[in-house]
Amino acid sequence: NSDQGANFSALQQRAAEWKRKHGWAQAESLPLEAEFWTDHDCDLWFRTGGLFHPQRARERRRPPEGDAGGTSGGARRRVSVLAPTCEARQGLHEGLWSCFEAQTWPDKELVIVETYSSTPSKFFEEKAKQDERVVFLSYQVPKEKDWSSGLKRNLCAQLASGGLSAHFNDGDLY
Repeated sequence: NSDQGANFSALQQRAAEWKRKHGWAQAESLPLEAEFWTDHDCDLWFRTGGLFHPQRARERRRPPEGDAGGTSGGARRRVSVLAPTCEARQGLHEGLWSCFEAQTWPDKELVIVETYSSTPSKFFEEKAKQDERVVFLSYQVPKEKDWSSGLKRNLCAQLASGGLSAHFNDGDLY
């Protein structure tokens, strides 16, 4: 119908503007539902070659933090621990988990975005099944097109449900 045609045209225009602004020769076409996305959502879509779908990713978020007594009433808030990683660092994942577990904050979650070329992290796949505090998204990306840790941190932030965030690196001790 003509509405879909107009929407498609508007999405093409949005992609063309993004490519021009960022100096990219090509960008993955936006899906129709992107009509309602923020510029930030579209940016994450383009930078991940369409692998990160903001709407679907938000469905993976944990329920909002509890706020018994309200924030002004002194209730403690959830901390989202954001941790970008990649296949080459899978040997550090148990240590990352140990550092997360060692934190004494009562309401916390571990949000991990991993890229891999052949095998996703079995460790975090299992942890995500066993522990609702783990939000784990893994994307297969060719090594030569791997995403920066900054992009992965932005994706983690999109998935975070806490009012506070802490940034962990998978090779550090906390």
